[in-house]
Amino acid sequence: MRPFSTLLKTLLAITLGLFVGVHWVHSKEMPLSFSMFSKLETDFKEFDQPDKSINLILGLGINYKLNKKSSITLSLPFIKSFSGNKEFNYLDGSLGLSYSFFKNKDGYSLKTHLGIGLPYSKNSRERTYLQTKITFSPTLTYKLKNMPELSLSVTPGLTKNFHISNTNIDGLSNNSSIWSISSGGTYQIKNKGSFSLKGSFLKLITYGGTETDRYTFESSYSLPITKRLMGQINLSNGGEVNDYNGDLNVKLFDAQKALMSLTFFYNF
Repeated sequence: MRPFSTLLKTLLAITLGLFVGVHWVHSKEMPLSFSMFSKLETDFKEFDQPDKSINLILGLGINYKLNKKSSITLSLPFIKSFSGNKEFNYLDGSLGLSYSFFKNKDGYSLKTHLGIGLPYSKNSRERTYLQTKITFSPTLTYKLKNMPELSLSVTPGLTKNFHISNTNIDGLSNNSSIWSISSGGTYQIKNKGSFSLKGSFLKLITYGGTETDRYTFESSYSLPITKRLMGQINLSNGGEVNDYNGDLNVKLFDAQKALMSLTFFYNF
């Protein structure tokens, strides 16, 4: 295993161990929580098409609350494909620190997220040679005073990648950094869950300086089933902003690229 990956694992274990140990001494209750999710995802292509995609994504989350404003989260996802090679693999994990500056202050809330990528996936290790990545993304949310069920948010973000090689296994330049901005809204339906819409713009910059603009649209409906269990139906679509001729190529729905998923979340 690469030394950098081994170092990340060691630092992760030490960091979590210190936080848990310190709080165990000063508090009778450990602020440690666990969550799991299962997500069945497919596209809208015909079943006889060779690139039809059907995947089951599973994930484990570990959250440690440092204080009233900040917490650390470890995410470990896995994927089982029911099309193509039908393999079971683990995806890239992440270690994140979240901090809330203020919440519902005159309707506004501000929080930030700092994430470190844990490139355990086969694609990162054997194809793109990713060592790690660092992501920073603040989120500003506003809850309308005359319609408190509706909240609007905007999230700019920056991801900096660190690769062993500037090019991937195919000789193409890897993405050095990704700038993004997302905005959307969530409408709370009393006793019936919530409906969300979000749009994102991303600028991918390779080590060679080539820039590619991409977009994504997402809509979802979330419904609490029990106190600990929640279900969500999601529809997403995305692609490059411009086609090969340089013309605008933004589509709200594209049957060849759109994805639909059903997800269940469970909190311990």
